[in-house]
Amino acid sequence: MKACTTCLVLKEESEFNLYRLKRRSQCRNCQSNEGRIYYQRNREKIREKQRVLDGPGQGRWGPRTDPELPAVLDEVERQVIIGGLLGDGSLTHGKRQITPAYRERHGLAQENYLRWKGEMLHRMKPRIVPNASNIGSKSYGGWVLSTIANPTLNEFAKFYEDSKKIVPQDMADELGPLGLAVWLQDDGYLAVPKTGRPYMTVCSMSFTWEENEMLVDRIRIITGNMRTAVMKAPSGSKAQIYIGPSALEDVASLVAPFWHSDLKYKFPYPDMLTREK
Repeated sequence: MKACTTCLVLKEESEFNLYRLKRRSQCRNCQSNEGRIYYQRNREKIREKQRVLDGPGQGRWGPRTDPELPAVLDEVERQVIIGGLLGDGSLTHGKRQITPAYRERHGLAQENYLRWKGEMLHRMKPRIVPNASNIGSKSYGGWVLSTIANPTLNEFAKFYEDSKKIVPQDMADELGPLGLAVWLQDDGYLAVPKTGRPYMTVCSMSFTWEENEMLVDRIRIITGNMRTAVMKAPSGSKAQIYIGPSALEDVASLVAPFWHSDLKYKFPYPDMLTREK
């Protein structure tokens, strides 16, 4: 038994911190109370010191972010992300992460196409690395692009509802030529019949009929052509978008400046591709 120098109460040896030389004469309970009082008196000073150590990330008082990341996305970045989220892109969260990151995967043959997207998102510090996808007993090689978690991506979380991807009205209204080009290169399927002009279908079966109509309305507005419609997918239970021959010509002229050369097999009028990416 020994007496605590603070509360002056006789206590067992186990109630003292024998591994800290300066505190051996003070019981654990008094040490805890002393620390609590010190924190209450110096709370703001301690928090400010922590903010300085953590930088703009603020540690436990906010999401930890890279101070070099853009505070506001520019128009090109917004269009690439909107088009990507309509297509093959997604938002991901790491463990204990509040802020999302943008992620997208493509096959081996589309590495240059993915790097082209990475160049447009360079301020978000994307990383592009090899990635294998295992389906059953087979493994398929590919590439994955992932950005650093960034608070500016929080507004795009509206693309998800109960972990399912949806189409927010305001994001559909914001879709422009670059975003449309990214989306069609991701999910568009070009059909070239033996007779007649080419047309395109968009694999948008993950969206509802109403959401597809929302996107069709936007395509009609930015192209000025009404020959785009929602139709039943081959499965018969879901919807997809059909871009008719006359509308496809208007769409092609609109997205040609943003079409990557590696995806020219999806482009209906090669003579419109004025520059290579």
